[in-house]
Amino acid sequence: MPLDVSITNDADTGLVLNMEKHDQKIDKQRLGRVLKLVHDGVDRVPIERSLVVDPVLKQSLRHLRSVKSQRPPTADSVEFAEWREEVAGALDVLACVLVFEDDRVRARAEAAAARKQAAEVRCRCGVRTGER
Repeated sequence: MPLDVSITNDADTGLVLNMEKHDQKIDKQRLGRVLKLVHDGVDRVPIERSLVVDPVLKQSLRHLRSVKSQRPPTADSVEFAEWREEVAGALDVLACVLVFEDDRVRARAEAAAARKQAAEVRCRCGVRTGER
């Protein structure tokens, strides 16, 4: 039975554990009573009957959310490019503390894409400035 597990950062409720099995969502309340697993923050060993998030991971997620909340209003500006660079930096930090390799790879790929977008925006802004 394949079981997909992910943690999402919800603005209202904080970190949410999502589990899906055979393309059906598991009832979160039932899941809470049946299974609560977490790593111990050191050796990443599952601990039964506890739901704790590594404080370093939690801080990295909060930092990323904080940076993302500061998005400039215009997408074609130097400020936007700088913001994308900040997002890339926050993703790089997050990639260092994520538990699963797939998540680390995805965070690094998103950071690279953010840097690429920042370079493209800077290039467009430079062309416009040069035309004036």
